[in-house]
Amino acid sequence: MSIPTAVRHYFIGALELPSELLDELLTGLKVGDPIWDFKPYPERFSLKWALAHFADWNDIFRARLEKTRDEEFPTLPDADEGQIAIDRDYENSNPVETLAKFKSSRRDLIEMINGLSETDWDRRAVKIGAGDLSISEHISLIMAHDDYHMRQIIDYRRRFADR
Repeated sequence: MSIPTAVRHYFIGALELPSELLDELLTGLKVGDPIWDFKPYPERFSLKWALAHFADWNDIFRARLEKTRDEEFPTLPDADEGQIAIDRDYENSNPVETLAKFKSSRRDLIEMINGLSETDWDRRAVKIGAGDLSISEHISLIMAHDDYHMRQIIDYRRRFADR
């Protein structure tokens, strides 16, 4: 099922929004601000870790989309977000640099998506843990991932302000 051009433009607009929202939500926070390490939920990432995860996933998503575009019905591996956090030392990350990384890697992701042909949007892959997905469905998952983390960041900001 081909995605109409107008809908593809909406997808791109939705993918551009997190960079702007993060600027609004995180403006004025300095590297040593205690909110970065605030963890209102013991089983979840701190704000600094959440932002680092969010930034890293742009590259993971882009690689998955490129593999789907370039290969015939590939299998896309799952990623262990906890292990990635350890391997990339989220604990000692610089959130100001991480925000810049998010915005840069998001631009790269959007550029890659903008380069997809109309038929590329229908190419399919098997994503371990999610099943058979087209590129357009995978992009929908990226938008849901964005929404999850944007809500998380808003929640953390509110909880930090209320303590």
